[in-house]
Amino acid sequence: MFELKEFWFDLVVRSAILYIVVLVVLRLRNRAGGQLSPVDQVTLIMLGDIAANATTRSDDSVSAAVIAMCTLAGLSMMMNYMAFKSKTAGKLLEGLPRIIVHNGKVNEDGMAKEGVNRHELMEALREAGVASISQVRVAMVETNGKISVVKMST
Repeated sequence: MFELKEFWFDLVVRSAILYIVVLVVLRLRNRAGGQLSPVDQVTLIMLGDIAANATTRSDDSVSAAVIAMCTLAGLSMMMNYMAFKSKTAGKLLEGLPRIIVHNGKVNEDGMAKEGVNRHELMEALREAGVASISQVRVAMVETNGKISVVKMST
């Protein structure tokens, strides 16, 4: 149960490589942390399953799982620390918010870059209590993928 079938360092290296690959894939998807469509949810589940299987390979011991989990937790803490300490690392790891509506005008280019369609925008406006795009001072896709809306002052 506790005896490793693989060398512990192999588990650490595989865990680290797969962590970085999954992180890059999720950053390229851009909206993984926020509003998840069914396609996004399935993708995340499948990525996690594939990464988990590849991390410990044929070693199903408790020790292998603990080593892999500690490696992933340590990498996560390190990435969060880097994002906190460095603006450049923060931009790379977390991204920047993108304006999709400014002073009642839709930024079609910004919406396309974020993969936001008109339906999603209107849903976010309704959730914010806004009836019309013309009532929006600014709407932006935050780094977590959610759309935040600021109404025009009356």
